[in-house]
Amino acid sequence: MSSTEAMDAAAKALVAQGFETYRDDAGIRPQLLAHHPVKGVVALDYATDNGASVQLNRKLELLREEVPAIRRVAIERRVVDARAQATDRRTVSVTDARTGAWAAALRHRPIDDQVADGIRAAFAPTAEVPIPRRDNLSDRNAGARVKARLRLDADQAKAVEGATSEVGVVEGPPGSGKTIVLAARARKLARENPGWRIQFLCYNRMLVPYLRDLVSPYPNIEVSTFARFAASLDHRVDMRDPARAASDAARAVAALRLSPAVDAVMVDEAQDFWLPWLQVAIAAVRRGRGGVLLAGDSKQSLYRYESGIDELKSWLDDFEVFELDRAYRSTKQILEVTSALSDQSVVRGLATAFDGPPVDLIYSHDKAGQGDAVANDIAMLVKHEQVEYQNIGVLVTRKFLVGTVAEALKRRGIPFEVMWANKAGELDLRDPTVKVMTVHSAKGIDFDIVFLVGLENLPDGSSDEDVQQGRTGYVGMTRAKDRLVITYSRDNAYLERIRHVDMETLNRWMWPDDFVLEA
Repeated sequence: MSSTEAMDAAAKALVAQGFETYRDDAGIRPQLLAHHPVKGVVALDYATDNGASVQLNRKLELLREEVPAIRRVAIERRVVDARAQATDRRTVSVTDARTGAWAAALRHRPIDDQVADGIRAAFAPTAEVPIPRRDNLSDRNAGARVKARLRLDADQAKAVEGATSEVGVVEGPPGSGKTIVLAARARKLARENPGWRIQFLCYNRMLVPYLRDLVSPYPNIEVSTFARFAASLDHRVDMRDPARAASDAARAVAALRLSPAVDAVMVDEAQDFWLPWLQVAIAAVRRGRGGVLLAGDSKQSLYRYESGIDELKSWLDDFEVFELDRAYRSTKQILEVTSALSDQSVVRGLATAFDGPPVDLIYSHDKAGQGDAVANDIAMLVKHEQVEYQNIGVLVTRKFLVGTVAEALKRRGIPFEVMWANKAGELDLRDPTVKVMTVHSAKGIDFDIVFLVGLENLPDGSSDEDVQQGRTGYVGMTRAKDRLVITYSRDNAYLERIRHVDMETLNRWMWPDDFVLEA
């Protein structure tokens, strides 16, 4: 039986069960699409090779753009395969396609008239569906965005000049310049007071080398994690148990109030600090000098549900808040997709962000394909757009994905470094290599181009732990300055929301079907 005969027979069987069916052998839409008011929407293609399931998924992805009403519909998709001896969840044998028995057992997924009318209109003879090709990754406006990011605006400059109280808090969306403000403040104090000891603190060890670059060449500015800072003061504050940390901090604070050790403290990524750690940092500063300036974003708290900044503001009686409202780092398109993750992920300052190219969302049927898609894109960027390897970061949501990415890059001969937290001292963002790291390790760091792998591995729930883990997507996406590419191999709630972003903001692709493969 030919493919045409098989699909015609399948359509006849579905009609007998009350389905309304549509045939299309042009290769753009599913060969057979059927809908039933109770049983829902069914899509079938005839298998001509092992990639038939991927082809069907791509066709449905395009159809969703043409028929917005079906975006909210779970479509039953099957491949009619002459080689199949039996029917399973993905494949229908030719015999079963002819009888339609498999469809009778489908779970009911009722649809409304809007869905049915949309499908009817899409299969009218005048309908056209463009099929784009992924062969151009140019970004002509990147240079102008770089120049604008280098200038401090009035709100940033105000924070650099310093708070009127002993403690200042800099808050703002990702890329609003919080870290740059801290660095500028530290450099100003170091330049004006060469005899002062100025301490720059961060939570993430991977961030230390980057911050050191920002505050060089001032020898009186020290950069470290909180644990190392406390140890340098001969105090041990627990880093694992909050109760013990509070007890340790109480003793350290009592001693430091009698003998403060530094003249100013800057705290980056303060949302990840426990309140006892911040209490120690504040107590360590000699009053009437440079004070304490903290910066952070509660939505980027990856290591626990609570934010250290919020806890500090509840504890302090006197502090000044500096609000940074404009997002300079990431483009408007990147922030729009980030905001689509959840109600808690909406980025403040989105309206004033710079315009850039659309975000790319790439589907592959497995994780190995995700790695290959990333490697192909990087080869394209370097060959055709003269992008330098060091300006590219590949961020994964889970450690086990690092190997998948590394193997793909290795096969393509792309120079890369896997940056683990325990090797933070070896990080040099200027090395001419692609950096591969977890999102957690990349906190506070950014790249011109970011590939985010593994969004489908994040939980989407209402528990504190799920919310905390879900912030990984928010942080990973906002590490990108000019271009963001998201790869995935299965659905979850985050990806479902992202797909509803308009086509001017988000390009959707299938690997390898839509790609021009680089040699």
